Parts: sequence; structure tokens; C-alpha cells
Amino acid sequence: MIDVYLLYGAPGVGKGTVSKKLPAAHVLGTGNLLRAQKMGLDGQLVSDDYVNQLVDTELKKYRGYVVLDGYPRTAIQADYLLQSKHTGRDIYIFLDKIENSAIMK
Repeated sequence: MIDVYLLYGAPGVGKGTVSKKLPAAHVLGTGNLLRAQKMGLDGQLVSDDYVNQLVDTELKKYRGYVVLDGYPRTAIQADYLLQSKHTGRDIYIFLDKIENSAIMK
């Protein structure tokens, strides 16, 4: 069983920066996983089922803490994660910053 950090916020708000500072054994970025499998590169959405199975497979590889970056993005994915038998505690972190600073970044 693993504990999961879930980072939320707008693009450019610093989720990647924060994820590097958390005491996690691994950062699981669904965007990176999908790009590695050549999925979604043409701008097409990837199905919730596919993403759920991808995350499920990756979560089985780890113990301790995992940071989920970019997952869940939909209600279906969130429900799947809540029903998952892999997770112990889920720690939600919402990042916000002034709109102009995200644009300038």
C-alpha cells in the first residue's frame, strides 16, 4: 500500500517544482507516461480507461509515497483512484498563484 500526493493547479503554477520537494519515492507524471508510449501526441484525448490502467500498472511498482502529477483529470479517473486498493492515504495539494505570474512564467 502506498500514500499518494495529488497536486492540482493551473499550468505553470509550480506543480513540478513542488513535487520535487515532497518526500516521495517517485513522481508519476501521466503526461510523461503517455508520451513514452506515443499516446496523445496528435492532440487526441486518451480514454479514461487507458489512463486508469496505465496508472494502476505504475502504482503496483512502488511502496511508500508517490506523487501523482496530472492524474486524476476527470471524475471517472478520480473515482477509479478512490476505489483503488493500492492507496493508503491520499494527500491533496492545491496550488494557486496570481494569474499574471503564471502567464509571465
